[in-house]
Amino acid sequence: MSTNVVACGIDYINNHTDVCADKIIMHYSVTCKIWDGEFHHKILRKNFAQHGEFKLTLKKYVMFPMFQEVAPHDPHDKCGHHYAICLDLKNQRFEVLDSIRSKADADLTTHAEFFINNLKETWNHHYEHSKVQIRHFPTEYVASAKQGNTTDCGFHALEYFAKWEGRIVPPITAPIVVELLKIYTWNWLTNEDFNKRSGARDFMEEAVKKVIKKYK
Repeated sequence: MSTNVVACGIDYINNHTDVCADKIIMHYSVTCKIWDGEFHHKILRKNFAQHGEFKLTLKKYVMFPMFQEVAPHDPHDKCGHHYAICLDLKNQRFEVLDSIRSKADADLTTHAEFFINNLKETWNHHYEHSKVQIRHFPTEYVASAKQGNTTDCGFHALEYFAKWEGRIVPPITAPIVVELLKIYTWNWLTNEDFNKRSGARDFMEEAVKKVIKKYK
């Protein structure tokens, strides 16, 4: 699943599902600016606001979509892996949810910790005088069901975004992924906002190919 398709899914979750009012799911653009250390970029100023719906100090859970390239030094190989990081302000910790890897995987911990350190810096730049500070928060690598292939990480990530609230990992199995593919296809296909997104066609073509291959 491409990052464009996951971004479409995040938009759908944010705008058309019953997400916890105290949770916010950020867009890839926010993740990228934090990763690049552009702490005062206008995207971060908007999403780390001092007032209104983006005042993060009033939230319980702030989730960030993560994408890690499998072969970052190969310009022709853009395959990668989706996972999620949650800033859990309620339980005062960072939570890493990954459908393939665990804390024992150095590639995951190096990638996640780099982002978390930059997130702490971002928070300090925008909420320096707030009573809510995150620099001391520990990082927890959440135990979760692992996917049985190399292609379903996008579905796992979207389920994390939709259902994670710091306690119960949503159960995701291969049969559930098959059902999610049908549900996402129907929900997104019948949603006008989704169909305007650049990744909409990619998702539909990918879904149709899988169905044809399954029943060929």
